[in-house]
Order: sequence, then C-alpha cells, then structure tokens
Amino acid sequence: MKLRGFSQIIDADYIARITNNSKPQDSGIHQAIGSFILAFMLATGIATATERQRVVPAQFQGEWSDNLESCGSRGSQGQLFMSPDRIEFYESSGPISEIVTHGKFDLELTVELSGEGQTWLSNRYFRLSDDRKSLTDITNGNPGFVRYRCP
Repeated sequence: MKLRGFSQIIDADYIARITNNSKPQDSGIHQAIGSFILAFMLATGIATATERQRVVPAQFQGEWSDNLESCGSRGSQGQLFMSPDRIEFYESSGPISEIVTHGKFDLELTVELSGEGQTWLSNRYFRLSDDRKSLTDITNGNPGFVRYRCP
C-alpha cells in the first residue's frame, strides 16, 4: 500500500520498517520518528490510500459545469464530461491513459488531450466534494476551479 501526503508518495512498508527497526542503537529514535510521521499523516488526513484504477470511478463520471444553467449544451467553457476512459473539456478532449485515486475523493489522471490542431499529455488532479455535488480541478493548485454535477 502507498500513502500520499506532502505532494509525495510515501511507502507504507518504509514506515513499517522504521517503526519496527531491529537495530538496537537506532530502534528508539527511528521508531519514535516513524510513529510520529504516521500518526501525524493519518490524524491530519494528508495520508490516503493510493490505488491505480482501470476506469474512472463512477462518482467522478458524468457532466460537470461551472454554471448549472449551461448543463445539457456543449457550448460552455466551464463544462467537463468525464466517462470511464475519456475526458472532454470545452476545446480539448482525449483518452485517459492513467487513473489513480487517492482515497474516495481525489482523482489523478494522465490524459492525451487534443484540440485546436495540437496533441499533448496532461496530468490533471480533481477533488470531489463530500456530498459528491461539486468537482474541483486542483491541477494548478488551490483554491482550484469548481464545477457542479449536472442533473
């Protein structure tokens, strides 16, 4: 299992090794440091299970828009359509080549986007709200770009 936090992937096996270190001269300090790091990450919510997925999980799929009045039409710059293996923005779209979830609410995608005569690889990061009614694109950092689930 991998744990994600502080913009890094932290190997849970490493934490287990340092918290159960068998070297007598180092065991006390390593165990204390490892236990502190693990407890801090779990208590603050910055550690979440990271899993590769074959398709985009259902809770992220669908039509999303920054303006609910534009739902159902494909003319809004703030719209996003996400299917199990494809993403579509206003002026670009493409197949999703890599899908990683970080817990239930964070999604990391690698997408081969095409638009306006060009093709490029894009890494995208999304956070789903607790009520699953809004999806925030945090690719460029917080606060991010918020879209709402279309009915």
